[in-house]
Amino acid sequence: MIVFDQSNKPVVISTDAHQEFLKTLNLAMSELSEKSRRQYASTLNSWREYCIYEDISLIQFDPHNIKRFITEDDWRNEQSWSNNTRKAKMSHMRKFLDALYAAAPENSLFARWHTQGTRFLTNKNLGGDTNVRQATPLTDMQVKLALSRFDLSTYRGLRDKAIFVLLFFYGLRRFEVAKLEWKQINFTNGQIFIEQGKGRADASDADIVPTLSIEALQILQDWQDALFEESGNRLFCFPRINKGDNIGKDEAIHPRSVNKIIKRVSDETGIDFRSHDGRRTIITHLINSGARLQDVQRFARHKNASTTLRYAKSKEAEELGETLKKHSY
Repeated sequence: MIVFDQSNKPVVISTDAHQEFLKTLNLAMSELSEKSRRQYASTLNSWREYCIYEDISLIQFDPHNIKRFITEDDWRNEQSWSNNTRKAKMSHMRKFLDALYAAAPENSLFARWHTQGTRFLTNKNLGGDTNVRQATPLTDMQVKLALSRFDLSTYRGLRDKAIFVLLFFYGLRRFEVAKLEWKQINFTNGQIFIEQGKGRADASDADIVPTLSIEALQILQDWQDALFEESGNRLFCFPRINKGDNIGKDEAIHPRSVNKIIKRVSDETGIDFRSHDGRRTIITHLINSGARLQDVQRFARHKNASTTLRYAKSKEAEELGETLKKHSY
């Protein structure tokens, strides 16, 4: 199969890429409502018509063709789209780009198309959704830089570093971190049991999050050792740290406190990131390193594969190197 790069030079792509794209997209669409599936199918059919008109491959999602598909109407017999229709098509095309990237994250050409295409499709002058924060996962060097900013001679530093690794190495959500109890962490096998996760109230059906980094598990162990030595066994993992570096009552901190901790590290490093970028970083890393979409979905504890696809937004996110295993369980 032949596609063309931005210099209009032919690039040979395996036919497997075409099949993997459709397989990944179908998986994501299968979990949408019937109405949403019809809307996405309509846009995909329009894209097929455009590809036939231009005599290009279905996966030729380069910026030039995406822009022409959205803004020009000669290929559709001069039939104009309303602003609402155009905005919907742009939203659907972003999902198609996510599926293409997730199908072959190692393909640098697809990664470049994904980045450039997403930038175009969020252009407010074209009616794109500019309310979506254009966040990116942290690189290996950025993660290491952030890890180096915690003062481990203080209880606050030990606690905050443990919170950081739960976000960036385990992909926990901030509210899950805030109320985490020590009984939920199994230091023997490295598993963390998350009860009453997002969108689920049944505590008997706990999610299991595996450890992908021995270093991260040791950071949690170091904080527990320091906490228990100072104030005895505790129920909650992360109490308040009061003035004078004094450990507060055995109570869970508020999720807003997690945001403040990450904001402080962000300011100190000069890197713009938030607490949820921890999930974005680890999930994108797993996708980039070749893990199957279904496995990443399980790790992320996403109900729908389409949600996991939203994290496949990094153009060439660097591997987290030795700080993470690639995708072993």
